[in-house]
Amino acid sequence: MKNLNLKGDLVERRDWLESMAETVLENASYNHRMTDEEIEEERRTFADLSIRIENLKAELAELTLQYKEKIRPLESKAKDCLFLIRTQNLSINGTLYELIDYSEGRIGTYDVNGHLISERSFDRKKGISIGLFSGASGLPYVENELDDVNENEKDSIAI
Repeated sequence: MKNLNLKGDLVERRDWLESMAETVLENASYNHRMTDEEIEEERRTFADLSIRIENLKAELAELTLQYKEKIRPLESKAKDCLFLIRTQNLSINGTLYELIDYSEGRIGTYDVNGHLISERSFDRKKGISIGLFSGASGLPYVENELDDVNENEKDSIAI
């Protein structure tokens, strides 16, 4: 069979085809052979779209870089926070005070707020000078969060 050379407008052609057809297939899917002009138009459209896509990709790369620069310090701070949460210790540079409690036979290291940072035993035979609280009453202890910690753990705790 060959292409039909139909005359008239679209309505006349459709009416003639309906009157001559054995079956009319509504909403059927089929392939249309494109003309050279249609193919050339698709090539121009493809070229325009490709240029627009590349321009948008370049913009996206620039924006991505800008956002990464904004995110980087936040990630660094978040990493530091996670480390503090995980270790539960904050490293501080400041003045520490070592006080001797002769009644307990211990040396305590305290911060300026009076928080016990660490403690250790001392050898009474080494001739350590007498501390301020070397009487029967010992150091003026207060209840704190380290009271529940056993002796081995106290040596490893640092704020």
